Amino acid sequence: MKSTINTKVKREENSWQFIWSFYAILLGLITTIILYLPFGLTVNLITLFIILCCLTYICILNGWGVNKIIRLKIWIEDQSRTTELNIKAISALIAIIFIAILLFFIHEKNKHNFLIKQNNLQISNSISPVSSNIETIITQYYSIKNSDDRKKFIADYKDAKMHGSGNLLKKSKSTSDKGTEFIEIWIDVQGDIIKCYEIVTNELDTKLIPFHIGDKILFTGIFSGQSYIYQSSMYIPAWDLESCKF
Repeated sequence: MKSTINTKVKREENSWQFIWSFYAILLGLITTIILYLPFGLTVNLITLFIILCCLTYICILNGWGVNKIIRLKIWIEDQSRTTELNIKAISALIAIIFIAILLFFIHEKNKHNFLIKQNNLQISNSISPVSSNIETIITQYYSIKNSDDRKKFIADYKDAKMHGSGNLLKKSKSTSDKGTEFIEIWIDVQGDIIKCYEIVTNELDTKLIPFHIGDKILFTGIFSGQSYIYQSSMYIPAWDLESCKF
């Protein structure tokens, strides 16, 4: 009788260990994948929270919880007489797969950060001494109250060399009527948008590959004028640059 009770207690302890291991691995895997998404830490955390809430709701709705996982463990045990060895082997395999995926994402993230840092360093070193910081230009522009003075200010800086940094908002390719392939880059600088249209080249394509939406990007270019884009129910100023480098 005592032996039966001990076996039952041990079986329940093993079941709970299996349950927590299962949930820990699942949560760790989801967290790792979500945090790697190229949308910035805040957006990734919100996405992770929403997915976990949905997952919890589905589990509760379908009864896919503790009882189902215990049944899974019992089913695995019933498949072999070497129960303990079987469970350990499966747990070890799951752990190895999880660690391999985790190391892959860490490696890719480090590679991603290294390439961005390298590209930004090259741009930083190539900035011309006569180049103006576009963040300073934007601040000066908004300090001018008169609309005519603002237009004159914009005209004075036409064809000026500029540099700056901001968060990448958009990168997309399009083809002109003549068949020329262009790449369109939008960068958020102090709430204003820098727009760059460049002919696609292998060098430009290669340099932009590491950059994801939300990444900080350094750039240089020649100011060609100001335009407006309609976004979030309002018109936002856009500063157009030509001959951009990233």
